[in-house]
Amino acid sequence: MLHVTRHVLAIGGTRSLVTCGGSFLNSSLNTRIMRETDVERMFVFPAATDDGNAAGAALYAYHNLLGLPARATPPMRHVYLGPPRVTGTDIQAVADRWGLETRTHEGTEAIASAAADAIARGDIIGWFQDRAEFGPRSLGARSILCHPGMPGMKDRLNARVKFREGFRPFAGSVLTERAGKWFDMPAAESPFMLMVCPVLEAQRELVSEVVHVDGTCRVQTVAEDNPGAFRALIEAFEDRTGLPMVLNTSFNLRGMPIVEHPDEAMDCLYGSRLDRLFIGGLEVTAPDLTELRPERLQAAGSRGSVGLPATGEQRAAATVRPEWEGVLGLADGTRSMRRIADELGADVEELVDFALDMRRHGLLRWAGLPQASRPVFPLPQYSPDTSGG
Repeated sequence: MLHVTRHVLAIGGTRSLVTCGGSFLNSSLNTRIMRETDVERMFVFPAATDDGNAAGAALYAYHNLLGLPARATPPMRHVYLGPPRVTGTDIQAVADRWGLETRTHEGTEAIASAAADAIARGDIIGWFQDRAEFGPRSLGARSILCHPGMPGMKDRLNARVKFREGFRPFAGSVLTERAGKWFDMPAAESPFMLMVCPVLEAQRELVSEVVHVDGTCRVQTVAEDNPGAFRALIEAFEDRTGLPMVLNTSFNLRGMPIVEHPDEAMDCLYGSRLDRLFIGGLEVTAPDLTELRPERLQAAGSRGSVGLPATGEQRAAATVRPEWEGVLGLADGTRSMRRIADELGADVEELVDFALDMRRHGLLRWAGLPQASRPVFPLPQYSPDTSGG
């Protein structure tokens, strides 16, 4: 890729480069291009994979089919381009339907301050704002956020919220003007989380939870003109801790797409160890999982997806582990997790972790709660041809 980049720059007679396509979701590659070639200015389209085909088709139609001239436009500064999901929605009613306690914060500064307080004291929060990001990166509209320097936070997040392997790293979202004091940046900005940069050695211990084993971090810079409350949240967190960044990962659990509707965000509070959710101006507290009543499922659920209907193949693939059998045997929808723990003589928190994993695999659900539904697509989705034809 470095060879191809140098060739393109040479035949184009330019030091400016625009890239798109899935190869350029490789953040390490992008950083090496900026460091090891003659590129002076580089723009990576934030929806660099197939998501970007629609934008490419529109540009082709504009220039080639309609023959319209190029126009001078400012650079893309954000990708909060999804449809509004908070505006016009009664979020309080959604929380009430899920039986969750809430607190209202009026205005951007208030919700950002409350979220910063929660992160500073060690909470893992869901952060859901009005319009979702275009592309695969969670950039402060659909994110799970926590403290970047509190020891053990990365392991807790991987094991008890994201349900994924412990070696997986997380990104740091940092105030743009502070980034150079924490990272060895090849460029001043990385607004779309498409660069991997070394963390300066003197700073690594302070933000240990976003430092990968090779001493790097995938970086998102958050500028002053970033719309919404995300910038204000990081500023408030810096006021409390001296750290101008938060740990940022996508707002989804393993096997799920990134949440898009308020119901999906509420469902995550029942499917993981998230401590609370900030959605619009509402703070939603996670339920007491020990008081929930598990109900075994025979023909519903989804392996790898929280609360969604499954196919027969998915259910068959969810192997019951020996340590789950005690909970499944008593999961009749009437006993709480605490009561089940008493009957089994087991630790209730450990059993809750088992139940969350079983729920994720579609083996049980919480009785009396709404069920999130599968996304509805306007057109049939691509399905590989398995017939051998």
